Amino acid sequence: MIVVKRGKEPNSLLKFRKENPDADYESDMPTNVLKDIREQMWEEQRCLCAYCMKKIDAPSGTAIALADSINEAMADQYVYNYDRSHERKKREKNEIGIVAVRGGTIVGQHDVIFAGADEVIEFHHTAYSKAIFGKGAVEAAKFLAGKPAGMYDMSDVIGL
Repeated sequence: MIVVKRGKEPNSLLKFRKENPDADYESDMPTNVLKDIREQMWEEQRCLCAYCMKKIDAPSGTAIALADSINEAMADQYVYNYDRSHERKKREKNEIGIVAVRGGTIVGQHDVIFAGADEVIEFHHTAYSKAIFGKGAVEAAKFLAGKPAGMYDMSDVIGL
């Protein structure tokens, strides 16, 4: 859908690394540097799945489910590309690029970007706390109470 071109690292990050060669990036990174990194990644990638640095799967199941939904609606004509760092070519028309970022204390963030000629349509979701996922799990448990064994998903829980 879009071509991701990696640019130069933000000046604030270069300066921070130079001034703090032994820094612990998990706890010492200044907020302004994190903001600059995020803004540059957003500008370069335009599609993002971001979580805290301790999350180990990448991309997330949610990101894959979003891509699957888009692909299903388009008659399964797309393939997923999770890493373009080894490729130096134009993105194929049948590719959906999925980018995962793990850093800081981001609980969950997903952006779906439809980038066309001269316009971009974006859908953005941010979870600021894990409590929202706990609430969903409790709602799912309430829904399942008394139900027969079977295959259910969240669309059943929320009545879609």
